[in-house]
Amino acid sequence: MTRRGRTFVNAETKRSRAEEDLVLVCTDVLVTAQGNWYLVSDSWLAQWRNFAVRGSASDDKPIEPPGAICNQVLLKKNGKPKSGLLPIQHYRGISKQLWDYFFSIYGGGPEIVRSEIDIYGPEPKNYVSTTQNKETDHKEELESGFVKQ
Repeated sequence: MTRRGRTFVNAETKRSRAEEDLVLVCTDVLVTAQGNWYLVSDSWLAQWRNFAVRGSASDDKPIEPPGAICNQVLLKKNGKPKSGLLPIQHYRGISKQLWDYFFSIYGGGPEIVRSEIDIYGPEPKNYVSTTQNKETDHKEELESGFVKQ
């Protein structure tokens, strides 16, 4: 491996460890959090976990970041949830703080917010999207090694 390659691996390792540490802190807050749940595709979270946990392994091949949050897999074309989706198996609920963190780095979406971890439940009353019309794909930034903070 070239020196430049080792530098990239070390930077990715540091990044994945930092993300893992931050999420552990957010998860502790999550236990006592009240308010809305931001639902995220479990398949995207699995890719992120693979990056955050295994990306910090000391092998020669770094694990790539997961790319943009992809909640489209949970929705029909009309924006309503697909039928048969189950919590944990298909989606997970995270706090607003964690959603904002993931969105600032990875972009994507769409934002799915509920007062309970139930994708078929109504949106919370007086809810205003913080990322509506900001659904983005940070793929180019991630591939270049630059991450928008």
